Amino acid sequence: RALQRVSIVGSGLTKMVEGESGLMDVKIYHQRKQPSNAENPCSAHRCSHHCLIKPNLQHSCACPTGVQLLPDKTTCDRDMAMFLIFSRRTLFARVSLDVPYYKDVMVDVSEEINNALAVAADPFEERFFYTDGGKEIIASAPVSGGKVQILVDDGVSTPDGIALDKTSKLVYWTDTGTNRIEVCTYSGSHRKVLIYENLDSPRAIALDVKRGYMYWTDWGQIPRIERATLDGKNRSVILDRFLGWPNGLALDTAKGYMYWLDAQTERLERATLTGAERTTLQAGLSHPYGLTFLKDVLYWTDWKSQQLLSFDTNTQVRKTLIGNLQRMMDIDAYNRFEAREVSACSVNNGGCEQLCLLKPGGRTCTCQTGLEVRPDGTCPSVPSEFVLVSVRHSLRRISLDTPDMTSIIVLDNLKNSISVDFHAASQTFLWSDVYENNIKQANYDGSNIKVLVSNLSTPDGIAVDWVAGNLYWTDTGKDRISVARLDGAYEKTLISTNLDEPRDIEVFPELGYIFWTDWGDVPKIERANLDGSSRITLVEDMESNALGWPNGLTIDYVHRRIYWMDARKDTIESADLDGNHRRVVFTESPHGFGLTLAGNTLYWTDWQSQSVQRGHIAPQQSAVHTTIDSRRHLMDIVAISPTRQTGTNVCDKLRGIAQCSHLCLALPNGGATCACPDKPNTPCHPKTIAPAPGYTPPPTEPPPTTHTTQVLQSSAPMHPTPVVPVQTTTDTTGQQSTTTIAPITQPPPPPASSNQQPSNTPEVVDSTNSAAKKNGKETNYWPIIAGVVTGVFVFLITMLLVVLLYTRRKSAQAAQAAHFSTTTGYGNPVFGSTSSIQSDTKQFPPPYTAPIVTNMEPYNKSLDAFETTL
Repeated sequence: RALQRVSIVGSGLTKMVEGESGLMDVKIYHQRKQPSNAENPCSAHRCSHHCLIKPNLQHSCACPTGVQLLPDKTTCDRDMAMFLIFSRRTLFARVSLDVPYYKDVMVDVSEEINNALAVAADPFEERFFYTDGGKEIIASAPVSGGKVQILVDDGVSTPDGIALDKTSKLVYWTDTGTNRIEVCTYSGSHRKVLIYENLDSPRAIALDVKRGYMYWTDWGQIPRIERATLDGKNRSVILDRFLGWPNGLALDTAKGYMYWLDAQTERLERATLTGAERTTLQAGLSHPYGLTFLKDVLYWTDWKSQQLLSFDTNTQVRKTLIGNLQRMMDIDAYNRFEAREVSACSVNNGGCEQLCLLKPGGRTCTCQTGLEVRPDGTCPSVPSEFVLVSVRHSLRRISLDTPDMTSIIVLDNLKNSISVDFHAASQTFLWSDVYENNIKQANYDGSNIKVLVSNLSTPDGIAVDWVAGNLYWTDTGKDRISVARLDGAYEKTLISTNLDEPRDIEVFPELGYIFWTDWGDVPKIERANLDGSSRITLVEDMESNALGWPNGLTIDYVHRRIYWMDARKDTIESADLDGNHRRVVFTESPHGFGLTLAGNTLYWTDWQSQSVQRGHIAPQQSAVHTTIDSRRHLMDIVAISPTRQTGTNVCDKLRGIAQCSHLCLALPNGGATCACPDKPNTPCHPKTIAPAPGYTPPPTEPPPTTHTTQVLQSSAPMHPTPVVPVQTTTDTTGQQSTTTIAPITQPPPPPASSNQQPSNTPEVVDSTNSAAKKNGKETNYWPIIAGVVTGVFVFLITMLLVVLLYTRRKSAQAAQAAHFSTTTGYGNPVFGSTSSIQSDTKQFPPPYTAPIVTNMEPYNKSLDAFETTL
């Protein structure tokens, strides 16, 4: 710990400083070491970047790593002209092909990189596009580094592959998590799902823009390489034999070849674009992953060897360019001098409003996911029919116009949205928020947000009377059902007694009814007139298991039936508008919450499975339901369609029949109640409007249908009696008749055989034995009695275990429900999995992995045989 000095001949060792800790390097400062009058060869010659002094007062100009010095020997090129860009999980790097050496240079971007998977570059835009599986985004940045632009940040899971159509400025990508192939513009707009069926683990994707095709690898259960036109049509399998884990894919469109890497067979192979002339170019690779092609040379990354390699397709020479590159993923080649291709989409976007997708011999005009293109190539602003789902902090739309059932965000950054409904005439939807305790409205496209009603407590359910232009809602905090005009004016409390936990609410304006569910201590489903009068209970009695925790509610306006979710019984059930002719439609819905109907299909949200489900209401099809979306924090759901809001009544302003100063509430008899708000700010005179002379109420019974269903008696206690199938037939007059089908009973015992004669021997009782003797033979009943007792005992023990397990499950869920209430400010009778609600912090997936080969011998034998055939 000292600073010492010594002469250059080694004498005169002296300690200058002693006892100092942390001493490191030392330099001598003296003016003579850097004389100001020394000759500098770089002072007279100006280099654009670096000037390096050489012996004999010579100099040379130098450029940044990878950048070429131009022929004037003083100016550096503005950037690398040809290079490789590749991802290394948490960073991007470039390797220049302009200079005679290979050195990786990091690309500094503005956003943190979590798990970069795929990369593709466009020299005309001087940007590269990439996918991040950790952040679940598609993004782009300048090739030299800089500000990142996020294109897609919703509905992305594991985007393994990416490719560019540079003529149309479109980004294509594969997603192994969602098993989809999608496309969007360079700005991220007009996103569309192209392929969503029969994909297992799609990985790399490459485009042949000139011919109008895209190719991709799939390393799922049936490894294969497939092809489709760039509009997602005409899909076909190119190769599906002797493949293991097909990874990187590259095309030589000039010569008509495709190249791919297989991490299981450890090979680099080639075939024509139709899959013919298959050839192995390189074998014995470690774990090849990303692949690209530039000027007859293939470049690829290798996970295991941590190398960047090349293969010249002309000379057949393989090179290792750089080693010790950890966590390498995808790679792409960049050529500033690449010739710009011209396609049918190059000029004026091919005459398309949104997406111009190439295909052999032309182009296809299409719209973003969920929208159907018009004949003139234009697109509507919203689907004609769609499902709107509240997801706590957002509202999402699932189009019913297209088959892919993709969920997209309509509104984001909400506080705690719960219930949703719509008004078709104004093309607006409404939602309640239990954090802000209000009800809001917006246009179908999410614009023009308005607050309609505020100062509520817990607005659990909302319903729109589209005929009179009124808004109904339940308030679980205040235990009320209220109504107001559709703009929020003239608020009035309709029902405030004998409500415990009112949840969902629905209206039937044509018949003058409101329906609602209540999951309180005495669960029930009730009905009243639109003015709150004539209140009756349709379904109740928890003790008989007729009803548990009723949640979502919807109405089939055509067949005159109500459907509801029961979160305790895990069912979806149905009854007519009087609560009769009940039947179970679906079972095994662990915690159904929201429910809606579109046509003959039910859609519902389930908290425990964290999914949106759908199923057909027809009895013969109701055993099957499918998941169409999966995400956390799902709440209410509503099917938005003009066909759901039809009919009329005396309060229809378009007809001008009833004239009420404030609220017009239609009645089932064809009349109406002119009601006053709780706090009128203008003179109000309540009155009752009589039905028009000769008015005939619309039928409450369903139209003619014939089907056999299982019917449950409503409201009354259900006894352990056999369920009798009932055939319900509705004739053209609306009258319903019910024919009871005799229950299936055991057939009577067969008659005695002709050779069996009735016994005339009297029964003798042995005084020394209690066993009876018949026909002279003693009968021992003790084994039978023991068997019966044992069977009853086993049955009772089994039932006891079932009850205990069920009680334990429901108790645990009830405890979770309490936690859910405190963490979200919103309660419900039971919640199946609070782990997904406890934190809003997004959990990123684990680092990207691929399967490991355990036994290659059988596969190698197959390959040897295949090569012998070739």
